Amino acid sequence: MAAKARWSLEIPSIVEQLLSLETPVVDRAICERIFRVQRRRAIDLMQRFGGYRSGNTVLLNRLDLIRRLQEMAADPDIEREHERKRRLSDHLVKLEKYRRATAVQIYVFQPSI
Repeated sequence: MAAKARWSLEIPSIVEQLLSLETPVVDRAICERIFRVQRRRAIDLMQRFGGYRSGNTVLLNRLDLIRRLQEMAADPDIEREHERKRRLSDHLVKLEKYRRATAVQIYVFQPSI
């Protein structure tokens, strides 16, 4: 199974940021900032979430985006990805502890006779 996009693990934070906005629509710049992605990826996301053109700008209805993200958060694949990342993090912590433990040197004192 391919890993999910980094932003998919931050959906609760993204929804919280969207709820704090007062504008009814989200443009590319807001999408870049909230999802923490570059321009091209923000455009792709906006198209994925049903963005519409207004002149030369693509816009998303903020409330529709929030609803879609909340539906995604309930997806079992997202929960599995959270669990996978947690297990990986735990494993990396264990490896770091092992690495530090192997670096400890114990000197044996031998008295001279």
